[in-house]
Order: sequence, then structure tokens, then C-alpha cells
Amino acid sequence: MSIIQDIEFKTQNGIIIKSYIEQISKSEFNYHIHADSEKETFYLEHQPFEDSSNDAFNKLFLFINKVISSTFPNDKILKINNPCNCEYISKIEQAEICGNSISITVNN
Repeated sequence: MSIIQDIEFKTQNGIIIKSYIEQISKSEFNYHIHADSEKETFYLEHQPFEDSSNDAFNKLFLFINKVISSTFPNDKILKINNPCNCEYISKIEQAEICGNSISITVNN
């Protein structure tokens, strides 16, 4: 059984994008994304694998921003929540990747 880190991205217009980072082997991580909204439903399992959880989170964040900006041009990510702790990438590491304009919480 794999250990995962759940991560929820919430936008200013109320869209919730659920994702998780999964460690495949000692040096391989991937991510999965699922979102439903009135305009769009998407699911993605990212491959090839990333070398670190930070790389996986960075690619995850960039991909979600790309989808939001192309599908919902007047929307943006306001909050990231880690509902079940931070198994692979800490709140501080997430903030370094995302910048200070996004609120990041753990177990909220």
C-alpha cells in the first residue's frame, strides 16, 4: 500500500481540485489530479515520474495553474490545503514554490 499526500487546491470562484502525490520508489514520485466543476471535469495521472516530491508538487502546481487560466480566465488559486498532514512536501516548501499570495494550510 502506497503512502500519499493529499493536496486540495481551492480557487477564488469555489472550484476545488483534489490531488495527491505518491511515492513510487525511493526516488520516483508522481501525482494525480481530479476536479469537477460546471464547466470542466478532468483527471490526470502524471507520468513520467519526478525525481523528488518537490519536483512533483511544482509540476502539479504549474499544471493546475495552466488548466485554470485556460478554462477559467478570471479565476485563480487562493488556497492550498493538505487535509492529511504533509507526508512528502512541507507547508514551507509548498510556499517557496507557490509564492506568498496563496494561503497554505495543513489539516484544515
